[in-house]
Amino acid sequence: MKEELREVLRDLFQKQKFAVLATGGGDELRTNLIAFAVTDDLRYFIFTTPRETRKYSNMRKNARISLFVDNRSNEQSDTQEAIGVTVSGIAEMENVSDDMRELYLSKHPHLSEFALSSSNVLIRARVQQYDIVRGIHHVTSIVFD
Repeated sequence: MKEELREVLRDLFQKQKFAVLATGGGDELRTNLIAFAVTDDLRYFIFTTPRETRKYSNMRKNARISLFVDNRSNEQSDTQEAIGVTVSGIAEMENVSDDMRELYLSKHPHLSEFALSSSNVLIRARVQQYDIVRGIHHVTSIVFD
């Protein structure tokens, strides 16, 4: 990944606190708004969710997920200046490190009670691909091994 593009992604992910998470379980597709953090190497997204949700149930059935993060402002300039990133990955719910929990909590300290609740689970999403759209015409894909 080019360093310039890496910096564009880091900047976007640092400024934006929320993403849209898409999950699928069986015939059902769901989208939800989540608070997220990203590792510095851009290989993992971290978020938390209650175990008693459809999104969690869907991820247990089908670990393939998609996330969408953007910086649109609903202005005409978005057609030239907005950045939207679709992230394709695999949800991993076992053995998520304390370092990842701390990364999540450093970005979202106001969610510490929620994130540390025993009824919730910390999810690590291993990124497989980024599809980055700048404006409405410039599209770049980055695939991880």
